[in-house]
Amino acid sequence: MLLLTNASDELKVITTTNAGFDVFVGYADLSGGAVDVGNALTSGSAAGTYTCCTGAAATKRNMKVINVINRDTALSCRFTVYIFTAAMNSILRDVTLAPGESLSYDDQVGWNVYDASGRVEVKQAEVVPIAAEPYTIFKVGTAAEAAGVDYCFAKDAGNPGAWSPGTPGINGRATDGTDAADAGCVPLKPAAAGKTKALLSMLGSANQVATLRLMDVLWVNTGIAVATTTAQAIASAALPPRDIDSAVNGKGCMVGLLVTVATTNAAAIATITLNYTNSAGVAGRTATIATFPASAVVGTVVWFLLAAGDIGVSSIQGITLGTSLVAGSVSLIVARPYCIAASPSASYPSIPLVQGNLPVPENACLLLFNSAALIAAVQANFVLTAQDI
Repeated sequence: MLLLTNASDELKVITTTNAGFDVFVGYADLSGGAVDVGNALTSGSAAGTYTCCTGAAATKRNMKVINVINRDTALSCRFTVYIFTAAMNSILRDVTLAPGESLSYDDQVGWNVYDASGRVEVKQAEVVPIAAEPYTIFKVGTAAEAAGVDYCFAKDAGNPGAWSPGTPGINGRATDGTDAADAGCVPLKPAAAGKTKALLSMLGSANQVATLRLMDVLWVNTGIAVATTTAQAIASAALPPRDIDSAVNGKGCMVGLLVTVATTNAAAIATITLNYTNSAGVAGRTATIATFPASAVVGTVVWFLLAAGDIGVSSIQGITLGTSLVAGSVSLIVARPYCIAASPSASYPSIPLVQGNLPVPENACLLLFNSAALIAAVQANFVLTAQDI
């Protein structure tokens, strides 16, 4: 039984070539004693990530039938079918279909691959295991601003070494983890031809209680005038296609204010606002910060609260501090969360809160963050695993 148990759950398909394809999903919604049936059809002809079915509020959506067909007359295509959820991301099947072939799921029969004549090719429907790749993340941080205030390890020594925003200016730059400008992010090995990189887990320990998050920073800027209290215009550079749909719309992305040189404001500030366009393309939206701490230390990250109903940011048009930060330097970042691991006590093995085959672009700029439980400096020692799918 394949269930989407929450409204935010999604059945997704990744395609690797520009082959034309169709995906049909037939489902039954289970709510109490009532059953309601429906279907969803997705078509495409470009390589990318497609959302083919979503969950439904207050029901459990049981996918009865899934059919993926390569309707191209010339091109073969690799199809990765997976379920995307807030807690776990799991690949269901990963197959290459020749023109006219199809991958089919029936909740009574299971998975099969059919050739162009409708004959079963069961062996192609199996996922081929691939050896996992380990990446060491060892960072020696400094003391956080306060318990409950996020901290970014980007500036800190370790493995990988320190990362910095550079000097892109107020309009910022898109990041690229394979470029020298973003040395210091986790250096993922390029995926093999026709493959996609996927994160499997993040396991290790920290010397303090911590909740560590690996996030892809898609965009960063510099040049915000920290003593200016009026609006500062920003024409943000376009985001790279690394949101949760592998698109440039910023769906599922957060915006934060990262402190790169300690500020000297004497009191907490609640007047900072951001003017942005949301992931649906609606301009003129306003995000706020609940409170920016007094004399924020380097590495502090304070996340913006988006306007009601928004689930991402595609571009930024301006920032207003409202109250002077007096001195120091801050940068805006747009980031997408990936793996999360909780360290419940000092040097205790972490508890992975998110794991599974989570597709990630090989040019992602993956940096480590901590939702600080204590003010004390955190030393984090983790191993991130990934594989080609």
